[in-house]
Amino acid sequence: MQSIQTNITICTICERRCPIPSGRTGACGMYRNTEGAVEEIYPDHYLVVSPISVETMPVLHFYPRTKFLQISSIGCNFDCPGCISTAIVKEIDPSCRALKSFSPDTIVQEAQRQDCKGIAFLMNDPLASFHSFFSVARKAKEHDLMVGCSSNTYFTEEALAALLPVLDFIHVGFKGCSDSAYKECGARDV
Repeated sequence: MQSIQTNITICTICERRCPIPSGRTGACGMYRNTEGAVEEIYPDHYLVVSPISVETMPVLHFYPRTKFLQISSIGCNFDCPGCISTAIVKEIDPSCRALKSFSPDTIVQEAQRQDCKGIAFLMNDPLASFHSFFSVARKAKEHDLMVGCSSNTYFTEEALAALLPVLDFIHVGFKGCSDSAYKECGARDV
């Protein structure tokens, strides 16, 4: 009997650790298995690139009254009931003209032009655009800009270890007080 081998790659960005067959995507729909490598489908694409006040993130008592350049893309690794960002992160078609391509250099230049203290990935989870966020974060650090994000923090240890050296703050989107609340959002057994 001949065995049939399937080319499945495990995504190591979030703790869902999706097994992704070749040419397919994981549960978030933002990463594809391309010849054994997990690749971001829409790298460097953003819905929002705009300065905001640090207090609107909400990150309080952290450089009060300073500006950060908000960047946001599409997608999320969770699907939480009642999510206020669903219309933005889950229901926008990736071919929408509102989604614009910006290189990490362009994002950093815009932050500097707008006199921002740093760059913050908000509205959707950076886990859905991890490689893009990480590239922007590294480039921001080269230019002495702070970096932060809002996240459900369902990072794998590997992803978090890569991100921590370039991360100055994180706003944790708490999903509930029980394993069942997290499972309802899409978390695996905890």
